[in-house]
Amino acid sequence: PQGLKVATLNGARYLSRDGDVGSLAVGKRADLLLVEGDPMRDPSAIEHMPFVFKKGVGYSSEAIFDALKGQVGLY
Repeated sequence: PQGLKVATLNGARYLSRDGDVGSLAVGKRADLLLVEGDPMRDPSAIEHMPFVFKKGVGYSSEAIFDALKGQVGLY
């Protein structure tokens, strides 16, 4: 759980944005990613994200990676 907190709430606190983002709460902005598996038990589960949500719209991670294949990073 510590790694997820560092990547979310602690990052928001560092940027002085924790009143707006960094955790799930009523009134906060919520860009989310869905992880297939339990990253608390298996840290490699974080590599399996079937969907991400930005401003309330869901996107297929596979479709994004396919569209960018050969253009960026390792994909």
